[in-house]
Amino acid sequence: MNKKLINWLLIGIGIYLCAELIDYTAPYDSTDNGEERSGMRLYTDNQTGCQYLSSTFGSLVKRVDGEGNHVGCL
Repeated sequence: MNKKLINWLLIGIGIYLCAELIDYTAPYDSTDNGEERSGMRLYTDNQTGCQYLSSTFGSLVKRVDGEGNHVGCL
């Protein structure tokens, strides 16, 4: 029982570290500030062009401009 728990913890830590490495090597996007990462990820819908933001553990929300309009939609 304890060996299974330890194995799952090690697998979880490995997945987390891989995700952090991928995020670290990803190119900077418009949500970042120069050389500092914002902690947000930018997603673009391939069909509509609409942009969405999410944090590492957050939900997906639409990206809006200063007037409240959805950014990038065709």
